[in-house]
Amino acid sequence: MFNQNLFTVAGDNARRDVNLSTLQPIVNVELDDGWSIGTSEMTIVYDWQSSEFVALPVGIKLSKLLAPK
Repeated sequence: MFNQNLFTVAGDNARRDVNLSTLQPIVNVELDDGWSIGTSEMTIVYDWQSSEFVALPVGIKLSKLLAPK
């Protein structure tokens, strides 16, 4: 799990404060014969100011590793 927290510490009072958390789950499971499955491009964003998720994507990848001949 990769986590970042972004928040306002100073700046123009006329601008909206920023208070966001981003989570990126990183999962990869090896399967037989060089195949694997995992998460892809899933950056979940939660806005603490509005108390809601602003991005809740679902990304799944399936890959095959090929050896050179």
